Amino acid sequence: MHFLIVKLSSIGDVVHAMPAVVALRRAFPTARLTWVVERVAAPLLLGAPGLDEVIVLDTRGWRRQWHRREVLRQAAACLARLRRYPVDVALDFQGLMKSAAVAWYSRARRRIGFATDALREPPGRLAYTEQVAVSPSEHVIRANLRLVEALGVAPPETYEFWLPPLEDEAAYVAGQLSRQGITGRFALLNPGGGWVTKRWPGPTLGISGGVALEAAWTGQCRDLWAG
Repeated sequence: MHFLIVKLSSIGDVVHAMPAVVALRRAFPTARLTWVVERVAAPLLLGAPGLDEVIVLDTRGWRRQWHRREVLRQAAACLARLRRYPVDVALDFQGLMKSAAVAWYSRARRRIGFATDALREPPGRLAYTEQVAVSPSEHVIRANLRLVEALGVAPPETYEFWLPPLEDEAAYVAGQLSRQGITGRFALLNPGGGWVTKRWPGPTLGISGGVALEAAWTGQCRDLWAG
């Protein structure tokens, strides 16, 4: 059995897909798992446990230099890798036209994606053989799990994130913490975001920051909206 995971970007979205892929691996321990990802998020997957192959695309770079012969060779090589091993099931966790095209090009017998109303680019539905309904109120991790549940995979009790060692990144973070004199438990907040919906108002961010600090110091987390 060969599963093709299509989650191209961004970094946070790739992380959100990991629990579903881990659950898939646990349900099919001997299957072949291939993940297709964009170059920007590839370091999160290269060397990660549970994956047999990672195919790295650079569609943004290819679009900028599409006329160069070397770029055409790189794109052709990636497309060839998609068909090197026959794919049984392709799972599109992205919901875009380009991710649906990757699933379709793989020639997988089963190509599973989200229901049309949940797709960011609805025409992608034409590439699927099956679609899975999700609730708009569901967390994206739970929505991703619904795709593998269509294969009979039981939802996990806890979410697992299988990351590669990331030794260089860990050394960099350790150096930054040391220079700032930060030891023990700490909380890290990122108030910025590319989407308006990801930029919380100041008062709300302050409340969430207090909860994060409480969790960091006590090891316990309470529901932010429970009052």
